[in-house]
Amino acid sequence: MYNAIIVEDDPVIAQLNGIYLDSYKEINLVSSFRNGADAIAYLKNNKIDLILLDYHLPGMNGSEFMANLRKIGSDAEVIVITLDNESSSIRALLNYGVVDYLIKPYSYERYHNAIAHFIEKATSINSSGYISQTELDGFLNNTYGSKNLFNEKTEKGIQDETNEQLLSYLKKHIGEPLTLDAILSEIPLSRVTVRRYMKHLSKCGVVTVKINYSTGGRPSMIYTYQA
Repeated sequence: MYNAIIVEDDPVIAQLNGIYLDSYKEINLVSSFRNGADAIAYLKNNKIDLILLDYHLPGMNGSEFMANLRKIGSDAEVIVITLDNESSSIRALLNYGVVDYLIKPYSYERYHNAIAHFIEKATSINSSGYISQTELDGFLNNTYGSKNLFNEKTEKGIQDETNEQLLSYLKKHIGEPLTLDAILSEIPLSRVTVRRYMKHLSKCGVVTVKINYSTGGRPSMIYTYQA
């Protein structure tokens, strides 16, 4: 289990990232922070494996946060999630060794690729005393997204009967954008289960996932079945 924190001043985006992380059994979201100073103070005394970091934070931008993070000796991996796509900002953060950089608005698939790459990298390094050249190349080039990210352990949690139940429902709504609540109104499954299976179907290429920010409240995921 890897401990993670979110450093994001927008509570809606922070909540959305928390919802996403909740679907990964390998990751435990410990806390969220609205500014970099509070996060750094926490990191001085707590071991964290992954940080989801917004670039534009009150009192401390992403580059300043990374400088302070390395100064306190933290080896946490960092995924930057931001609107900032200026090359100078990206270059500065990459020089600090961030594991990935997501530009808003990002797709669920791209987010999943970043998290899955972190998990695969952390698992391989922690479980083996030696790293092969192929594994190292994958870590350095972030090419693990080209692999089947649903490994055998994860696939064992996918039941054919439940999968077919969802597929049968989705086939009746080809091309129709569906919210989680819409699916749950007709499928007698838990919210967590439907999220997990829709993530699986997304990676199988039969469902697309987009984020709806215009709800007036918490953003929601929109699922569309593609025949």
